[in-house]
Amino acid sequence: MFPSLDAIRSVNSLSGFVGFLSVADSLRLGPAMRARDLSDEWYKTDRCAHSISVPMGRSNLVEVKCSAVDNYSNVLNVTPDGARPMPTPNSIVIASCNEDHIPVGPFAGATLHPCRRVVIRQGFMLDYQIQRDNVPLYSDIDSFLVGKIEEWRRNCSR
Repeated sequence: MFPSLDAIRSVNSLSGFVGFLSVADSLRLGPAMRARDLSDEWYKTDRCAHSISVPMGRSNLVEVKCSAVDNYSNVLNVTPDGARPMPTPNSIVIASCNEDHIPVGPFAGATLHPCRRVVIRQGFMLDYQIQRDNVPLYSDIDSFLVGKIEEWRRNCSR
């Protein structure tokens, strides 16, 4: 939570979409669908030759950027290691994040770190945004949303 930015509704709220999927879509969509080519970050090649990996607090997550000044990052559940083959992106990408600087207005100078998570659970695509500091809670948020899907199914099957 960011108390100093309470007036910006989207900062401290969970927002997203639940979508219905075809079988074909469920095979191709997932957390990595918004990530740029992760292999450059994994193997430190091309424009990510100087990529950095930063552990996210006490979680097992790592934020990976192509450079220290990059405004885009991927949050992974494993530290990139170019000496090993890269796992499938959907198995390691937790979220993709941006850095948004507020240039004007009452919050000028503040920086937001919105992260987007896309995951498929029980035949539904869950697509939501949270602030980077809250990404380690993704498992709890996913469980909450799956509980809502189960609740909807129970209510709709009566």
